[in-house]
Amino acid sequence: MKTVSFSDLYDMEYRLEIIRTKCHWENDRIPQRHHKNRESNGLMYCLDVTGGFYRGRTLLCSIEKGAIVYLPDEVQYDTLIEARKVKDATGINEYLIDFKLYDKDGIPFRLSDHIEKLPMDSKRYLNLFDQINTLSRFARKPGMKIQALLYTLLSDISEAYNSIGMDARTVDAVHKAILHIDAHHAFPLQIPEIVEMFHISESTFRRYFRRITGFSPTEYIRKLRLARAETLLMTGAYTVREVAEIVGIPDPAYFSKIYKENFGIPPADTLKQSKNA
Repeated sequence: MKTVSFSDLYDMEYRLEIIRTKCHWENDRIPQRHHKNRESNGLMYCLDVTGGFYRGRTLLCSIEKGAIVYLPDEVQYDTLIEARKVKDATGINEYLIDFKLYDKDGIPFRLSDHIEKLPMDSKRYLNLFDQINTLSRFARKPGMKIQALLYTLLSDISEAYNSIGMDARTVDAVHKAILHIDAHHAFPLQIPEIVEMFHISESTFRRYFRRITGFSPTEYIRKLRLARAETLLMTGAYTVREVAEIVGIPDPAYFSKIYKENFGIPPADTLKQSKNA
């Protein structure tokens, strides 16, 4: 099966299908169970369980209270998990969400080829697991809302993977710089001025910017301008020259060149399409 890393999932176009959601209240050691090929991906939140996943006698992944574990589609494993005794019937030891993932071409994929304990603070994700579990237990399940929550959960985890090894204060500063660029992309923007404004070195800014957005600052600004240009052209209310000036690319020839490189057609054709619509 195709494997896509958690970090690459963030800006990928994909579809998910929730198979089932479970929560467990077991108070005793669960006997070792053999799973043949797993039939879906799984995210497990260990509220109050310990143990591990095995293949035969080989430990694949240990688990403890507070861990989030990813279980890949089509993986074989045994489990040996001990759940702590709960005080009342509402106490839950574990959440498990089973789901399928498909890329834009409908090809199924998984996020790792082995069972993986996610290397991050799980507390920030507990509320999403809680919401998914609660909504899944309704008699009339709001399927689209549950899916949206899982998309959010996977997106947040993917973003966290991309931030591993990055200084939190610098990440915050770069996010603020990105918001500034989003709001002012039609104006002349100079990277040295931006990094001075947010107190970051230019080399660090460029490195973090690419890890967060997937683009260099120049590429990002150009894509913002071109996306707005397409929207303006589709209104049919402006000429190509006017749109180029509005989005901050005053050279019409250069604007037409990069527009065609990005969209595959010249801006004049987009304008023509808008008038024929």
